[in-house]
Amino acid sequence: LTAWLISNGYYYLTDELVVLANDIRPLLAITATNWEVSDEALVDYLSDGEFLHDELTFYSGIKKVPPASTLSVTANSASKTCYWDPADTSVFWGKSQEHCQSELRELLEDAVKARLPETAPVGAHLSGGLDSSAIAAIAASFLNAKNQPLHTYSWMAPPQGNAQRNNPEWARSAQVAKHLGVGH
Repeated sequence: LTAWLISNGYYYLTDELVVLANDIRPLLAITATNWEVSDEALVDYLSDGEFLHDELTFYSGIKKVPPASTLSVTANSASKTCYWDPADTSVFWGKSQEHCQSELRELLEDAVKARLPETAPVGAHLSGGLDSSAIAAIAASFLNAKNQPLHTYSWMAPPQGNAQRNNPEWARSAQVAKHLGVGH
């Protein structure tokens, strides 16, 4: 049996146990383990004021798979493999930044336009992140030109009262929807 975990997943390995997860919480739920704070992570956080480590977590023994990497675990070994390194890529493949920005925008616009129905109402998931915000902005632009609304939604229920402050994803998605002038 071989288990794989891709970039930004979490893992805990001992001679007797392998736990892999996309979120740290299942690993913390392992009751047989008394989790201790990672001294190295704590020092990094206190000295830098932030914690941006590719592999460390705040818990000793729980590690992250670095970006652009995989973790392969078999009965006899565990190995990490980096499948991409930005240093191996020539900057913008010889094109200017402006050219790349223009090309990316054109590709995104073509992709969104190809998926917009001609007459049916259109809805889009909006988390407030870069990708969903870009797609919603492009769709709203195309639909506004045809006097059609874009309806956005989030997987989260609207917060009650002051709960919005404790829910940054909802706050970001609502902010983007307001900026785009779309219902959310």
